[in-house]
Order: sequence, then C-alpha cells, then structure tokens
Amino acid sequence: MKTIYWKRLQKIASIYMIIVAGLFALDLAILGFVEYGVKTTEYVGCYAYDAMLIGFECQGFVGFKLFALALNFPWYHLYMPFLVIFKPVALLAVIAMWLLPVIFVISTVQLARRRT
Repeated sequence: MKTIYWKRLQKIASIYMIIVAGLFALDLAILGFVEYGVKTTEYVGCYAYDAMLIGFECQGFVGFKLFALALNFPWYHLYMPFLVIFKPVALLAVIAMWLLPVIFVISTVQLARRRT
C-alpha cells in the first residue's frame, strides 16, 4: 500500500483514539465532581453508578441517552472482550471497537519501516 494511505489511516485512527481518550477524561471528571450513586428523579446531569461494572447514566436533559452512551463507550472497550463469552455476537462489537487502534499500530509500523 502507498505511504499516503498509511498516513491517512494513521490520522483517522489517531482521531478515533483521541475521541475515546477525551470521553474517558470526561468520565474521570464526572467521577471527580459528581457524587457517586443513583440520583433522584429531579436530578439533572450525569453520574456514575455501579451494577457489578461501573457505568454512567444521564437524566433530565435533551439527548441524555446519547450522552450516556458516549460516556460509557470507553468502558465498552474494556468490558466487551469479556462479555463475548456470554454472548458471542458481541465479538462483532469488539472487532469494530478495536479495529482502529490496531490499524494505528500497523500503520505506525509500516510508516516507520518506510522511513528507514
């Protein structure tokens, strides 16, 4: 494959990893600023909860389900490989989530080889 394609793949993969890292940083901020545990129905915002695995829930504003999905997305990278044992279809999600980080590593190696 041409060098320009490896560079493009590396750039796309790095953008994906930056987004996931940013969402993880947002998770840490919520853990630091919001009291842990389930909130009352009047609560507006996001919070962390523990139901065997840590997760984030949002309520009280437009788009709260989408925002909760985004907050939980970095954790899915860790949980999904273990859940494949119970639901083999989850393997498709694991492959989809880990494809770009693997492409990043491969493209970095390919570009390093071409520089030498």
